[in-house]
Amino acid sequence: MNSSTFLRAFTTVVRNAWRSPVLNIGALLAFGILLPRKYGFDFLDIRLVLAYAFIPMLFVAPAVTSAMRPGQPARESPAELYAHVSAIVLYGWIIGLVVMAMGLASVNVIYHPPEILLPSPGVLPAYVVFSFAAVGFVAALGAYIALLFSPRASLNTLRVGFLVLLLFFYGGTSFLPPSWQVSMATAFTTDGFVRSALLGSACLLVFAGGLLGAMRSRDLK
Repeated sequence: MNSSTFLRAFTTVVRNAWRSPVLNIGALLAFGILLPRKYGFDFLDIRLVLAYAFIPMLFVAPAVTSAMRPGQPARESPAELYAHVSAIVLYGWIIGLVVMAMGLASVNVIYHPPEILLPSPGVLPAYVVFSFAAVGFVAALGAYIALLFSPRASLNTLRVGFLVLLLFFYGGTSFLPPSWQVSMATAFTTDGFVRSALLGSACLLVFAGGLLGAMRSRDLK
């Protein structure tokens, strides 16, 4: 995969993703302005920051579906496949950073604090790393499911996965055993979040690499 192949793939991914800009703009406004306005200072809570790392799934899912349709360049060769998956990862990661930046800007504009309101030190860098790893895993998983079954199955799987994650973060932990709940509470402290995010990022990147390797042996047509 060379730079020209990647740039062509990235241009294609962005163009296809924004063919219907209304939905994308609506999602950006909802997650970047409306939700931060609703939650206020709670937007800086580690649990919400972690949940926002998975928001790019909503943008990555249709991008994967579009790229992995039969007859598309991503199905022509492993080089094109990896170029498009990499382009989707970059696109989704940028979306994650933009949404978080919009959310923080919204909270600061609403409350006009004497100092800029940000999550606890170390949380944002961990978010940046974890968001990239999460997007990489989701893009690789979506592409693999599309090759194994169909692009539609990939889209549905990623959408359901996003909803399950949101439900888990906001209420699902109450069904876990008490010892697990204690461990989860520890993970949502600043130090715990940073450690967990870095460890989780490493695991997700390893899984993503395994999925990309497995796709090399699949029939792309």
